[in-house]
Amino acid sequence: MNVSGNVVELMTSFILKLPEETLSLLKIASGIGNRFSKRTLSIIKEISENTIDNLLKNPISEGLLIPSGAEYKFAHDRIQQTIYSLISDREKIALHLLNGKELTAGLSETEKDEQLFELANQWNLGADSITSKEDKLYLVRLNLKAGQKALESTAFPQA
Repeated sequence: MNVSGNVVELMTSFILKLPEETLSLLKIASGIGNRFSKRTLSIIKEISENTIDNLLKNPISEGLLIPSGAEYKFAHDRIQQTIYSLISDREKIALHLLNGKELTAGLSETEKDEQLFELANQWNLGADSITSKEDKLYLVRLNLKAGQKALESTAFPQA
């Protein structure tokens, strides 16, 4: 008997019973990573932080998410992975590019510098769906800036 497979199936069936708007938000969060901020979700979804809180009440009460101030984290890596696995590969690419674009548009210059690696990661994961020359140039410049920042902090492998 495959116990871990049964647990994943059970978790998946439970997650799929969540309201569509909550599930959509969790999919975006799973694409960001194990930890994510209310502000980031608010920018990407273009909804208020209070709405984010309301949409995440059920996953919190069910033990899927752990709130910590203005941040949340998935209670376990497998929860994040299960939700992320519900997104098709093509949708993942589009989701990451949308995340990158929305964050670029919604963050101040200071916030962009603070979240440079997260921003570059979203754009890079969505790179296969970039069609415009402007977006390609933006991604090149973003990666150059991230590489320079990594070198400055002696993070040579990341650079």
